[in-house]
Amino acid sequence: MARFSGGWKLNRLDTDWARFAANAKQSNGEAGCGTCHYPPNAEADYDYGNKRKVNSTADDWLNYPRLTGKKTDVTCETWGGPDYQRNYFVWWYTRLPKAEGVSPDTAMQNNWWKYIYKYDGYLENGRPRN
Repeated sequence: MARFSGGWKLNRLDTDWARFAANAKQSNGEAGCGTCHYPPNAEADYDYGNKRKVNSTADDWLNYPRLTGKKTDVTCETWGGPDYQRNYFVWWYTRLPKAEGVSPDTAMQNNWWKYIYKYDGYLENGRPRN
């Protein structure tokens, strides 16, 4: 996603991907959905069972691109156990944007699954390869 969104730095939340992937520890206290390596409330890589509570915009990503900035508390019980890793991935992938259309600001697809499943079909700026 960094390829299509204009880069990615966890401490600079200047793209939608950076805001989606934010975690409280590495993103200056701001939490989105985290990444496959680092949940929003994690203290370290692969810390899927952490009970630490953080305020996150994760549920707001279900509304993408109509984000409101609304935050809710997130812990490992948000995705549940006993298989916290598997359940985190189900929770995380559910929040990956899948709306129709294109962002008027960046020309990125609102359905980010297209970048995953048709990786070679898009240029580095997120526009379709013709």
